[in-house]
Amino acid sequence: MTGGAPVDRDRACYNLGVRVVASIVCALCILGACRDREPDADPEPSHAPPPPRRVIGPPAGGVRALPPHAIRSDGVGPYRLGAPVGDALAELPSGPRLPVLDVRGLVHCSVVRAEDDGVLVAGETDGSAITFVAVVHAEIARTERGAKVGMLRHELTTAVGDELRDRRWARDPRVYVGRALPGVRFLVVDDRVAAVMVTRAESGDTAGGPLASDAGAPVPQVPRPACAPPTAAAAVALVSAGDPGASSSVPVAWCPDDSTAITAVVGDPTITLVVGADDRPRRIASIDAPGVVYAAPIAADDRKDDLAVVSDRLVGDTRVVSVAIYRWDGGRLVRVADEPVYQLNAAGARWIGARVEDLDLLVELEAQGDDVRVSGALISRPAKDQSIHDVAPLVPVSVSRRRHAVPEPPVTDGGVGDAHGVDAQ
Repeated sequence: MTGGAPVDRDRACYNLGVRVVASIVCALCILGACRDREPDADPEPSHAPPPPRRVIGPPAGGVRALPPHAIRSDGVGPYRLGAPVGDALAELPSGPRLPVLDVRGLVHCSVVRAEDDGVLVAGETDGSAITFVAVVHAEIARTERGAKVGMLRHELTTAVGDELRDRRWARDPRVYVGRALPGVRFLVVDDRVAAVMVTRAESGDTAGGPLASDAGAPVPQVPRPACAPPTAAAAVALVSAGDPGASSSVPVAWCPDDSTAITAVVGDPTITLVVGADDRPRRIASIDAPGVVYAAPIAADDRKDDLAVVSDRLVGDTRVVSVAIYRWDGGRLVRVADEPVYQLNAAGARWIGARVEDLDLLVELEAQGDDVRVSGALISRPAKDQSIHDVAPLVPVSVSRRRHAVPEPPVTDGGVGDAHGVDAQ
């Protein structure tokens, strides 16, 4: 037994070597097989890939401005004075609409209705240039400080400044022009802004400019002395004492010259002129003015003012708007002009799709030397409780103050009070 022990050890070592070699061979085979295998493909994603990124290019046409637009002295939003009417037509998404408002001697223009009929753009009938833009809907446009259609009249002072007052101009009380926007007129109906109209600024639209002489040359304005006519309360009380209906009359201060101070108590059908101290007022003259719309002072020359009276009355089946101008000369009231300036009947109203009773004429006067330029706006309201449907500029008319010089009969109160330098004959 002892003789076989070395043989067993040799066999054991041999077997161990064979196993080691076999293990190494197996390991190499496995390693080679792993290298020969193709790597597995990436697993399929569990969700769909994102869509390609969308790139938005510029629109094919122009970008259209949307309300609310800005009201400025040169236009409303994209509708600018002086621009071709075709530019306004290009702003309309539904194609052009260019009706002509034409009543002989009253209105004559082409009108583009834009922004769902909230903006009216007017130009000459040949379509050359925009001369007038009006806003008639509340939310379409506003000024920088928020003035817009629907605003109360007293709120305009904050939005566009105090009312612009200039001796060269006499305006219908329904027209408000603020100092901040002299080319913009706010048309007030029932104490609210019913429309906003933008026109080219005229020579007298800015305060402090010169008056024109007879030859048309500028004449520097000389400051007038302070004028102290009888107070409104004293003048109205005197007139209404004999006529209770006169209590609703409108008092207007009028200083014809440096030494005369008059309060004109404006009522329909009579305007009464009152002078004197508040405790002793005196009637010195009266003016027959049926259908009077308003009366206001207007410059005659650099140191004198006339009194302009605008009336609107029915003569037969025709509405006639007249302008009369009165001057206080040497202690007498003299009529220096009296002319019908606009006429309208049912046939003319039908040309613009309206009835006579639906139309109002808001008249403005501008002193130009011895002449007075008459202009303003026509407004149409199909129902008095509805918004304005149409606004159009009136055809300008010139009235001369040289054609008439008709003395008016004086009215006195039997010597009660004094006339403060006025010779009431």
